[in-house]
Amino acid sequence: MSLYDTARLKNPIKNGETSDWDTIDSEIKAKLSSISENSGKIAILTSTIISPTTESIIKQFSDKYKNVSHVQIDSISYQGVLDANFETFGIRRMPNYYFEKADVIVSFGADFIANWGGNPNYECNYVKGRNPKSGKMSKHFQIESTLTLTGSNADYRVQIKPSEQSGLIYNLYNSLKGSSTDPRLTNIVKALKSAKSSIVLSNSNDKKVQLLVNSINQMLGNYKSTIDMKNYSNLRKGNDNDFDTLVKDMNEGKIKAIITYNVNPSYTSIDSQFFNEGLSQVGLKISTSMYMDETSSQMDYICPDSHNLESWGDMNPSYNDYTLMQPTINPLFDTRQFQNSILKWSDEKS
Repeated sequence: MSLYDTARLKNPIKNGETSDWDTIDSEIKAKLSSISENSGKIAILTSTIISPTTESIIKQFSDKYKNVSHVQIDSISYQGVLDANFETFGIRRMPNYYFEKADVIVSFGADFIANWGGNPNYECNYVKGRNPKSGKMSKHFQIESTLTLTGSNADYRVQIKPSEQSGLIYNLYNSLKGSSTDPRLTNIVKALKSAKSSIVLSNSNDKKVQLLVNSINQMLGNYKSTIDMKNYSNLRKGNDNDFDTLVKDMNEGKIKAIITYNVNPSYTSIDSQFFNEGLSQVGLKISTSMYMDETSSQMDYICPDSHNLESWGDMNPSYNDYTLMQPTINPLFDTRQFQNSILKWSDEKS
């Protein structure tokens, strides 16, 4: 449906008016060169990039214009999990969870059947582990505040206040070490202690809470069976600290040009007003969005990206796992892949 969406931008736009690629490319290249010659800072703000080729193209651009920073953000932040994993394992990535291998699953608010973690395989793996016909039926405990798709499928669902989650996880950690148990966790502790394999996870974005979750999974031996940090996931790499620094620099007038790709921070950012105020201080603003969204509407140039079904690409969704993307249709409109735009401005062949 998104391929034929009538709201898609059909042409490049300059200052709110339809333009053409030659005009826009020549102006952008001239402005970027001027900024670079004066040692001005250039920022590329994107969603998580899992394409090795795209990363290489951004590096080529950075090598040309020198003072370039690439910041990745996720519309739903996973900062707590990523930072906790970096402290525990030295790898700032999401693990891969093998729900089909777990005898007991304990989730504190993580809606992994729907979209938590971003891995589309979790639903299928969960179902494989809950198939009585195959003799495998995991036990699933969901502790959450609002009903989720995952919670609706749980064997036992405990409703809690959002403010209670961190305390319950701390209590679970202590209970597994032999301390007294919160009555709501009694059955969960028994199940985890008797299980051969398990998974404990949380949707908290607090690093301290996620460090506790890591400790619980280490205590239960889950990193040897059901949670894989070696073959980690690349689907979430956003860094809120880098984004906060970027927005601060924008507001201080340190960023002279910004290029956005597959993000809409004027809508998704927690402090969108601060971002918008910073954006107004940037001299050259370029969007590659397919839509005239909240961020694009404030840009000097919009270089509309092609739809993924019109595009070539490669992907590295998890460690040592690579795949290719190829178009199924010629571009419907006068759009261009983000990668080709960056190559054009880098004086490279597109």
